[in-house]
Amino acid sequence: MRHEALLSRGAGRFVRQLLDLAGPGWTIVRAGERPWASATFDGLRLRITMRPGGGGGHDNAELCARIEQADFGVIRYLVAEIAARTERDAILVEALLIAQA
Repeated sequence: MRHEALLSRGAGRFVRQLLDLAGPGWTIVRAGERPWASATFDGLRLRITMRPGGGGGHDNAELCARIEQADFGVIRYLVAEIAARTERDAILVEALLIAQA
């Protein structure tokens, strides 16, 4: 089963855009979301682990920088925070999506 099927629509859209940005060969190893709220906003906190398929040749540090600088267009959400870091042979992405009124 694809990971997007286990996520809300907003989180699934974010994951698909993340994979598009990463390019061919990348797969989602783990994806999770949990509700998030402050006194004035509601949203989702996402945690995604992605790994390149096949051989090496991937510049994970460069991809982390591209992820953090990307402009994600998730319908009904604003990507308020995003962090990406290399973790062994994978990339861990954490994001906060704020629901738009």
